[in-house]
Amino acid sequence: MSLKPSPVMEKAIRIIDYSFRRSGTHYWLYFGALWGLCQNAGTIPDGDFDMCVYYGSDWKKIVKSFHSYGYTMSKAMLNDADNKHIMYCGFNKPGFPHVCLSFWYLHNGIRYYCHDQLFELKNGDVAVPPSGYWFKGVPDFFVHDETMFKRTEWPGINQQYKITVPMLPALDYLYPCWPYIKQRFHVLGYSVDVEKEKTISVYRHGAISPYMVHVKSMRQWQDEKYIKSQLEESMNKWKLKLKELRTL
Repeated sequence: MSLKPSPVMEKAIRIIDYSFRRSGTHYWLYFGALWGLCQNAGTIPDGDFDMCVYYGSDWKKIVKSFHSYGYTMSKAMLNDADNKHIMYCGFNKPGFPHVCLSFWYLHNGIRYYCHDQLFELKNGDVAVPPSGYWFKGVPDFFVHDETMFKRTEWPGINQQYKITVPMLPALDYLYPCWPYIKQRFHVLGYSVDVEKEKTISVYRHGAISPYMVHVKSMRQWQDEKYIKSQLEESMNKWKLKLKELRTL
C-alpha cells in the first residue's frame, strides 16, 4: 500500500529524524522512499520508510531511541561473525508506517546493504538468516562521508521538518530498469532539482545491481576469490539487463 503525504507521515518523519539524532547516528533515506520523495510527489510506493546507516553504528542506541518514541524493533539480522553488530532491522508502531533500517557494509570501495531476500526472519527474530546474506551495493563515493548529504523537506509536509538524503543518490545503480521515467537528481540546498531523462523502463522485478554478493557467512568476505566471482556474475547480469532495455 502506498504512503502519501499526511499528518501521520509528518509525525513519522519527525520521529525518525529525532530518533537518529538523539542516538547520535548519521542516517539517510534511500530506496523506494527516496524515489518517492524525489520523483513521486512525496508518495512512497511500498509504504515503508527505507533508512540507512553505516555498518558498525551502535544499533542498541538506535533501538533505544526509537523505543522512546513508541517504535519497537520487529526483527534484526545478526552478523554471524560478530554478534555485536547487525546488518538490518525493522521497526513497527501501531498506526504508523514501518521503518526498514540497513547497515551499509564497506568492502573494497563498494558500500553494500544487506537484505533478507527469502524473508526467513519473522517478527521478533534477532538471528542469522538460514540462507545467509544477500547484498547489493553502490560505489562508496556516493555516501562515503557526511559531506555527501543534505537535509531536505518532504513534498506536502510541514516544511519545518526535514530528512537527510544523499546529494548524489545513485539510484540507477540499483534500479537501472525502474518502471517509471528515469531521472537523475541532485539535492541543492533544501530542495530537490530533477533532470528527466528520455528513457522509459519496463522492468518490474525489484532492484538489481552491478555489485551483488551472496555469502553464507560474513566470514566469506575474506575470500577475495569468491567475492570476485560473485561480482563478475552480477556485473554480467547487470549488463545483460541494460542490453535488453536498449532493444525495447
